Parts: sequence; structure tokens; C-alpha cells
Amino acid sequence: MMVALTAKEGLYDLITLNPDWAPALLAEGFLQSYDGYLKDSNLTPAGFDVDDFFPSSMERFIYEGEVYGFPFETGCFVNYYRKDLFEERGLSAPTTWVEYADAAVKCTIDTNNDGRIDIYGAAVPGSRGAQTAIEFITLLWSFDGKVLDSAGNPAFNNAAGRKALQYEADLVFKHKVTPPGILEYSYDGLAPLFLEGQLAMVTSWVHVTGMAADPGDGENRRRRSHRLPTFRILH
Repeated sequence: MMVALTAKEGLYDLITLNPDWAPALLAEGFLQSYDGYLKDSNLTPAGFDVDDFFPSSMERFIYEGEVYGFPFETGCFVNYYRKDLFEERGLSAPTTWVEYADAAVKCTIDTNNDGRIDIYGAAVPGSRGAQTAIEFITLLWSFDGKVLDSAGNPAFNNAAGRKALQYEADLVFKHKVTPPGILEYSYDGLAPLFLEGQLAMVTSWVHVTGMAADPGDGENRRRRSHRLPTFRILH
């Protein structure tokens, strides 16, 4: 798609993209505003209303007051946890980051008493990439921090930003609730560990729900029957 747009070959009338790419495409003049269509009732479907979209999703497609796209799905992070482990330890689904860390410590377990951890309490992506930044930004917002200030300058080198980063570091180095090699993992690598029972909790995308609920063959059904997650978004 980028090759075709760069070559200005006119192959595409409509494209779908992650809005993270929108600024770069706008800078190159690859996207056309919808405003001309929206202002002409003959060019819009009957009953179509921009206000029907979630404002927080819609704002990602507005540039200099003009509309350049529309969201058709909204992804969110979900905290999955092993209900069986939580019930055994009298824990409830965490609703704060303090409760999350406490549950992670209590669910980091040496199951056969051989001195080696078999189930880790939690995990965060640590590989060099966008997913690690996304995890940090989620925590930053939770601690009332911001990525950028009103002038577009970095705004996370402050108390909120340091608190968020320290929380992540403490999970790994202080509480020791994350699996070895965490600095090589992304969300895609952590989800299978949770599905196989090696993690008590994992934060990931909503598609993991379907992966956990798929019974597969009889052996998979037996192994996963007690691991279907209940989930709650942390704040």
C-alpha cells in the first residue's frame, strides 16, 4: 500500500490503517478529507452521523478540524487472570495497580517445591518495540501522567512518569513476579505462556479471550478447562 501511495498510482479509493500511521500519511498528502462528502447530504448514507462514533476514537481521525477517516473497531487491553489460582488464595480480580502487584506476588508459585518457579504472577512486554511503549503509556495514564503537553513536547519525565516506570521495574526486579527473559517478550509471546498456565495474569488484547475459550481437542480441553479467564479493565 505504501509503495502504491508513494508512486501515486491511484490504486486505492479506500484504505484501512491503524491511526498511528495517519500523521505520516497526512504529512505526505496521501489522505483526502471527508469533509466535502459530509457537507453534501447527497454523498452520505441516510442517517449517517459522525456523532454516533465514540469521541475518543473519532478524534484520532481528525486533523486541523477536518475528518480523514472513521473507526470500525476499538481495541482495548484486558487483564486476564487464572480464576482457579485466585480462588485458592482468596484473591479477587485486582481493580488497582497495588492490588495487581499483591496478587502477582501471591501467585508466583513453586508448585513442586524444587526451588524453581513454575507459575509467574504477571508479565509486561519488555522487548524493544511499540508494545513495550504502549504498556508504559497505559501505566503513565493510570498515574495521571501525559505523553505530551499542550505544545506537543514530551511531558512524561516527571513524578507520574517516574512512578509508572518504577512500577514496571519493581514487577521485574523487586517483586520478581515475571518470567525469565522478559526483555525479549512482546504481547504475542506472553499470551501463550498464560494460555499454557505459566502465568497467573497477563495484560493483552481482546483476541486472547477467543484463544482461551477455544476448547480444541480433548487434551487441550482438559488442560484449559480451569484456565478460562475472567477479565476486568484496571484503572
